[in-house]
Order: sequence, then C-alpha cells, then structure tokens
Amino acid sequence: MDYRTLFLIMLVMATVLLAGCTDQSSKASPEKNSSIIDTGEKNSMQSVVSESAGLERIDGENLQSDSQETMPLNDTINIYLKENPTTGFQWNATVTSGLRIENDTYVADPVKPGVAGSGGMHYWLVQGIEKGNQTFDAIYMRSWEPITGNESRYTMNIQVE
Repeated sequence: MDYRTLFLIMLVMATVLLAGCTDQSSKASPEKNSSIIDTGEKNSMQSVVSESAGLERIDGENLQSDSQETMPLNDTINIYLKENPTTGFQWNATVTSGLRIENDTYVADPVKPGVAGSGGMHYWLVQGIEKGNQTFDAIYMRSWEPITGNESRYTMNIQVE
C-alpha cells in the first residue's frame, strides 16, 4: 500500500469521525427555575417572594441605608446580598432579639473549571419572633480589618406585627 492510499483512507476516517462528533440534536438546553438565583454574567438579582408575607428579597445592587418592611409574627423574609469571599470581603449580619436568622448561606456563582475569584450571593432567611420594631444589619468587610466607617452597610428595619 502506498502513502497516497493510506493518507486518503485516514482522511476519510477522520471526516466520518468528526461528522459524528458534531451532531447538535441531542444537546439539552438548560432550563431556568424561577426559585433559583440568576447567576448570569451581570450577577443580576431576581425577585424572590417570601412564601407567606409576599415580601421581596433585597436587591444588593441598590442598597438603601435604611429600608423598611412589615411582616406578620412568625413569618419569614428572604434577604440576598452580593458577596465575594475570595477577596476576603464577607457580610457580617446581626439582628435584634425579636428576629431570628433561620438560614445563613453563601452560594457561589457557577464558573468554568480553573476560574478563581468568583463571587456569589449571601442569603439569610430571617423570622420575626417578637412583635415590634426589629433590625437586620449587615456590614461588608474583611474580618481581620478594623471597622473604619467606610464599609458598605445594609440595614433593614422590620415592623413585626
């Protein structure tokens, strides 16, 4: 067998093999679930509504120094704030005695393998356990650095009824 025939056979085999590997018909398209945080390129935030109170989560891109919410006793509210602990910065949240943090979780954005330094969302599920004016307060800082007063801060005043 000469080299031309061998080359031609290998070329045909490579063409057949590549054609079989490029079939697009079996690719599954990802579906979005409205109850999952949108972690698109903009790290945008979707409104997630508290199950019983109908209260929307907090938009971390539009932090207000003092937001006000009202909620029934024993109800819960979801609070989501952007966070990037790979830089050392994390939200440190505190609540008054009439609130209880039921869940305190960080969820990293999905990234391609080998990519470092991705941010995500910090999520709190806060329950009103005592009637009256209550406060959720969070400060975005590095735990080893002293508080200077220039840190990003989020405060929510909650009237528990």
